[in-house]
Amino acid sequence: MAEKRIRQLPPLRVDEALELQLLRLASEDDRSLSEYIRLVLERHVFGHARSLSGDSVDVNTERA
Repeated sequence: MAEKRIRQLPPLRVDEALELQLLRLASEDDRSLSEYIRLVLERHVFGHARSLSGDSVDVNTERA
């Protein structure tokens, strides 16, 4: 069972070029912008944690 997403991050300011690229990538992945950003952050953070610990961290990164 997936964990509920009840936490909210502070607003994030980006330039127009980054916003447009994120919107394009989210659209190509058939996701909303917020869901796409959450997925990118999750993959980055949990992938980084795994690489630092030598794959010993138990994280569920494959939540589509």
